[in-house]
Amino acid sequence: MQTINQSGRSMIEMLGVLAIIGVLTAGGLTIVGKARHQQELTQLLSETAEIVSSIKKMACDYDDGYASYVNMLCQSNGQPNGTTCTISGKDSYITTSSDAKVKAIPDPATLTTEGVNYFDVEISEISKDACVYLASSDWGRRNTNGFLGAYSDASGKPSSASPNDEPIDPVLALSYCAEEDGVIKKPLHLLFLACQKN
Repeated sequence: MQTINQSGRSMIEMLGVLAIIGVLTAGGLTIVGKARHQQELTQLLSETAEIVSSIKKMACDYDDGYASYVNMLCQSNGQPNGTTCTISGKDSYITTSSDAKVKAIPDPATLTTEGVNYFDVEISEISKDACVYLASSDWGRRNTNGFLGAYSDASGKPSSASPNDEPIDPVLALSYCAEEDGVIKKPLHLLFLACQKN
């Protein structure tokens, strides 16, 4: 009688190998997903900072014929690459690569007060994570780059006399960034000094 030697793997061993491969793949996809999300947040921060910087460069030449700083920026093609402009009066906005809408409106209360202009950057259609990330980011200080503070309609606007130019604590930012259907209910605002004429 002849004996047959089988050196193949059993079905249980093959299932074990497939299970290990599945766990490793799931873990890898989670890491890739987190990295992609962090990259999107960083990109949104970068695009918003570029919009603010461009407005600050142009603000001293602001023409009252523009309904908002976004109009001025878009008509001069000064918006960041990868973003799109929608111009319609005061509702003009820049759509970022992550589909956030960024408006930049002169603050009417301070527009002509003693030659100082302020502008309000309103960011909407963002997730709670993006809202907290932007609100708790270090945007600078009033004395360095004119940042007066981040706020939401729920938190109250900082004044030029008492700026809240420190980054918002992430736990406090969570309360500002209430979410409904995956999008924050109230826009996040960043208030900046645009121009100070001597």
